[in-house]
Amino acid sequence: MQGSLRVRQPALSWAGRYLDLSGRLCIICDDVATTGASIAEAYRVLSEAGACVVGAAAVARVQRRSELPSSQIIS
Repeated sequence: MQGSLRVRQPALSWAGRYLDLSGRLCIICDDVATTGASIAEAYRVLSEAGACVVGAAAVARVQRRSELPSSQIIS
């Protein structure tokens, strides 16, 4: 995932005005957390753009195979 995201310039547009991310507080929201790679990449990109990432949240999490009871593992 590393290197797959980037902030394009201008980053955001609101009513025709372009917003700078420098110093902006951001929360990263992800639909599903598996390895955390997409959250880490979003953090990297936003930080490089000058944003202050204060947290991250995901709606769901996928259990790792090692966390599953053996009865639930399908081979």
